[in-house]
Amino acid sequence: MHDELAIRLRALRKKQGAKQSFIAKSIGVKEATLCAYEKGTRKPSFDVLLKLAKYYSVSIDYLVGNEYENESVFSHLHGWQREFVTEVANLLVNKFDC
Repeated sequence: MHDELAIRLRALRKKQGAKQSFIAKSIGVKEATLCAYEKGTRKPSFDVLLKLAKYYSVSIDYLVGNEYENESVFSHLHGWQREFVTEVANLLVNKFDC
């Protein structure tokens, strides 16, 4: 079985035309670590997974294979609805941030 996370990480990086060293530095991991993620021999922590999702502007669900790149759980929301959901999410993150 293919490791969807590894496949998607590599594809996103190649789509950007970026080197592993640049991405690794941007998210605060070693290049060898990012390489292991892309090979599927190592799994990122939740914090690193979140950084990768933010860096590539995709959802964690997309990275792990649960949705398509252009599909989002919130894709049907518009204007104030998206702003509301984003604000609530930010409040929750700030409240539970240790």
